[in-house]
Amino acid sequence: MFDGLTQPVATLLAGSAVALAAVVTFLSGWLTRKLDREHFRSAREGERQQFEANENAERERDRRDRYATHSAQLGHESSAVRLAGAYGLAALADEWVRTDQGTDAQTSVDLLRAYLRMGVDSGSVGLSARERELRKAVVEAIARRADWWLRSVGADAKDVWCHLDTDLSDSCLVSIDLYRAHLAGYTLSGGG
Repeated sequence: MFDGLTQPVATLLAGSAVALAAVVTFLSGWLTRKLDREHFRSAREGERQQFEANENAERERDRRDRYATHSAQLGHESSAVRLAGAYGLAALADEWVRTDQGTDAQTSVDLLRAYLRMGVDSGSVGLSARERELRKAVVEAIARRADWWLRSVGADAKDVWCHLDTDLSDSCLVSIDLYRAHLAGYTLSGGG
């Protein structure tokens, strides 16, 4: 009675099995491709993060080397070399401020401030004209970046040293023009 239907049923079952196998193969390939994409995306992200970490570490090493170089220049016998060191320290502090490394920026500013305090015991007596000009340039470099100066000229204080201590007390400020400086609350006694 079912002898005639056996062949069509077997064909139908075989065809269904082949279709099912095709669907399973397609889904398996799709899932494998999806997982591969996620794996490669994750691997690329990890490589990118490692590259950025290495780049940041290299940049920081470079800044620290530059700090050592500029610090040494500040103690050089030539006023031109000392001036280059002072400007280099100011530029380095700018970089550290832009990268939210305020402690390192403050260290650069502190070194500039210490330079201005060196040899102040006798005031400006004994300072050569070049040394006075150098000190004037250092003060101006600090002033151009300090919030107390920027408020006086109405400038925008973004990316400047507004959160750094730029107190110049006990510094030798001979020949320094503070005409437009906003000095409310500052004491200028004790310096030369």
